[in-house]
Amino acid sequence: RIFINGSPINLSRLNLLSPVLFDFHGQHQHQRLLNQENHIGYLDSFCDIDKSLSLYREQYNAYQETNRQLEELKSKQHQAFQMQDMYRYQNEELAKAELKKDELDELKAELRILSNVENLHRFGQALTDALYDGDTNAGSLLTQAEGNLKKLGEMDTQFESFNKNLQEARSIVEDIGSFTEKYLNDLEFDPQRMEYIHQRIASLEFLLKKYQKESLADLIEFHSEINQILGDLSQFGDDIKQKENELKSIQNELILAGRKGTQIRKAASIHFANAVSSILLQIGMKNAK
Repeated sequence: RIFINGSPINLSRLNLLSPVLFDFHGQHQHQRLLNQENHIGYLDSFCDIDKSLSLYREQYNAYQETNRQLEELKSKQHQAFQMQDMYRYQNEELAKAELKKDELDELKAELRILSNVENLHRFGQALTDALYDGDTNAGSLLTQAEGNLKKLGEMDTQFESFNKNLQEARSIVEDIGSFTEKYLNDLEFDPQRMEYIHQRIASLEFLLKKYQKESLADLIEFHSEINQILGDLSQFGDDIKQKENELKSIQNELILAGRKGTQIRKAASIHFANAVSSILLQIGMKNAK
């Protein structure tokens, strides 16, 4: 069983890790030195290539990211062209619906009023009678109360401070009664309007269910996204061409950075080889190269 830092691992993981931890030294074996994968690291340590490598990695990452963006654009273009007929149908259907963000709530509120016209008339008339239209109403009683309060104030000034409150109360009662009276005069039952509202609500709720949206605001946003996709169809070609040119430019810079690094390595490799050969000669390996 193999454990590293208390965690069990398999042999293949140990083989990956062990060359980093230690070397085996023997008459015919020196693992890291003879492993060709390590040779480039030795050479880079010998020469001043860090700045060139950093530039190359930067260009390489930029190339990878730009290439990813290009592939994503191509994928979106392909998907959009495949689904453009569906997008056009959806766009026409939603445009024809003439969606308004708060329309559904407004229609339901209006439907509630039309469905309760009879009760609205009954309770509204009862309210106006109670406030200022009936034989005995709040308005006339408050007017009488104002006169009595005024007389009390003439005899005792403690009552004078209530005059304003009573006047405001009478004014409020009159405003409510006046509004209710006008409301009832304008209130009519319109069966055609009611039928239209029923149909319109059903149509809007059908669209919400069809497109799986919670509100008309969400549906309007979805319609806007479809418009954007249809508008992008003609733009995809230009965007892809621009991204391909950008990728080509980065690729040229990447090649130049790679060539510069290669030149540095080639030049350093000659000095590196001579230095190693010199040491091998000093330790008696005259034919080593």
